[in-house]
Amino acid sequence: MMGLPREMRDVPLAETVIPEVLAGFSDVAYVPGSPSGGALPFVTEAGPSHYYGVGAYLRPLDDARRANVRFASECLAFANLPDDRHFASHRLDPVRNPERWLAGVPRDGGASWDFDDVREHYLQALWNEDGRSLRSSEPKRWRQLSRAITAEVIERTIDEWRRPASTTAGALIWLWRDPRPGAGWGLLDSDGRPKSAFYALRRASQPLRLSITDEGTNGLYLHLVNDTPRAATGKLTLRCLREGKTPVIEAVRNVTIAPHAELSIGAFEMFDRFFDAGHCYRFGPAAHDTVHATFAAEDSDQPREAFHFLCPPTSAVDQTIGAVLGEDDAGFSLDLRAVTATRFVEIVDNKFLPDDNYFHLAFGHRKIVRLAPRLHSAHHLRPSGRVSALTLLTEVEY
Repeated sequence: MMGLPREMRDVPLAETVIPEVLAGFSDVAYVPGSPSGGALPFVTEAGPSHYYGVGAYLRPLDDARRANVRFASECLAFANLPDDRHFASHRLDPVRNPERWLAGVPRDGGASWDFDDVREHYLQALWNEDGRSLRSSEPKRWRQLSRAITAEVIERTIDEWRRPASTTAGALIWLWRDPRPGAGWGLLDSDGRPKSAFYALRRASQPLRLSITDEGTNGLYLHLVNDTPRAATGKLTLRCLREGKTPVIEAVRNVTIAPHAELSIGAFEMFDRFFDAGHCYRFGPAAHDTVHATFAAEDSDQPREAFHFLCPPTSAVDQTIGAVLGEDDAGFSLDLRAVTATRFVEIVDNKFLPDDNYFHLAFGHRKIVRLAPRLHSAHHLRPSGRVSALTLLTEVEY
């Protein structure tokens, strides 16, 4: 990227000497560098690349497909906000103490922008929210939105790359854990707690994964990926909901996915009629605002879920969420139910960690979230926390 001619870029040791030595006694796979391949090493359509089109270069989310990424050996770096406990325990306040805040925000050397700016860009571009203004006027909602937007971008990008027709073979997220308090690149904060980005990546990386993509005039598409060694048989359901709860149309299909195989099926094919699930054709106002898909495997008591929303999560309703604490031989769990489609549900517990967080909850469906003690020796403790959501005004304690 410094514009050097090829004779000044070549690295004979990495490109010639080492592979020749290896070839003499081993069939080990060899990669000359990260990135490498293509007309220039960082070109994403050949070899491993550092892909920051979605991210630092502020490209729209569909760039993850247009860039034809082969393997992202670095990608999706954001200034990921930690939870409110981290803000309180480390006295973080970007408005009153900006210097302390900026010390924990990553910045590329010599750049006029930092990764706070990257996150705020996607908050504006996708949901039309002015994060800079919200920091001082509504700091709690700014924190909620900021955690939600990085989860949204990461989950949707990984789902795009796992789509059956994708050319992408894999991705390594930058990076694992923050070295200091603040909104660093890490999936974990400096205290070792998972951030929203961790849970988004965990969901998108499930061996059996269901996702939805918007294919424009071709309609919405469901993608079911089975990376397990066993076939998956079950019911695939697609439904559209008005005001997040009233069914407008529904379709069900029995499917079987072979081991290490995948399936893509369009909403038009599922419904076997014209229904503008993605509201692309815009023949009048949309009849719905929420698209919810499930795959209920025969050997699982909790279905895989996928969501597509026609509107950003810009408003909150004065409703609550049902949360019942339970205990069995495996430990503690939360049984969650919602009276309408609820987006970015957050579970906060000082002593226990949920196995999922910052997720969507569908009307009429229950979700069981397991709770594990943060300290392995804390068997005498009981969970005690709260459940809130980006689209709910009230929260509930358990």
